[in-house]
Amino acid sequence: MYCMHCGEEIQDSSKFCKYCGKRVGGENVAASVGSPVVQSTPSVEYEIVDGFFFKGVHPFKKFIMLVLALLLSLIVAAAVFAGTYPELLKALF
Repeated sequence: MYCMHCGEEIQDSSKFCKYCGKRVGGENVAASVGSPVVQSTPSVEYEIVDGFFFKGVHPFKKFIMLVLALLLSLIVAAAVFAGTYPELLKALF
């Protein structure tokens, strides 16, 4: 069978496309015989530029992961600073 969203060939028992991640099971299943059925209008209005680590990840999730990584980096830097310079920490508080 072919994915109705991206046109890639997938297994007949698949519920989701392994290439685009969209649901293919249920009432929207593409025909398994003939040419692939592809949507003419994309259901998402942004273009995903896939990289090696974040292939197929929604841009908002990428942004959230970036913010969390920056916060974690700040926490680690503060802990290292506090461990390295305890006298400055005592002077501040």
